[in-house]
Amino acid sequence: MAKNMKRKFVTVASFFVSSAASAQNQDRFSDGELRFESMHIIGAFFNITLIATIVFIFVKLFLDNHIKNKLLDKGAPQDLAIQLLQPSAKNDKRVTIKWVFILTGLGIGLLVANYTQPIGIHSIAIMCLSLAAGFLGYFLFINGNDKK
Repeated sequence: MAKNMKRKFVTVASFFVSSAASAQNQDRFSDGELRFESMHIIGAFFNITLIATIVFIFVKLFLDNHIKNKLLDKGAPQDLAIQLLQPSAKNDKRVTIKWVFILTGLGIGLLVANYTQPIGIHSIAIMCLSLAAGFLGYFLFINGNDKK
């Protein structure tokens, strides 16, 4: 029994000694590692989004052209094919306004997060609230225009 207690004591003592002898920095946010990693993640996300958007646009153009040619081969009037595949101008304006509100909220969130250094979990909360405010502004803008 004394041998078993000695073994437990040695195990616990070696754990505490090894954790006390650890010379690593325990605060990951103080040396800029978070900023470095977040810039890499944002850059990779931006590149993937850009490539996916370009592929999506080319596929959409190809399929629209394919549908238009099939409609014309079937004998549909050309005006009908053009009218079916042409996006509405009102929808384009709404998409533009939506992105203006979203990017403005994102910019304001980044500005506020930059002035509340160091960057941490509160920065994520600031970004979420600013994006939510941007979406709320877009919602109120659209509802205001629809009532007119």
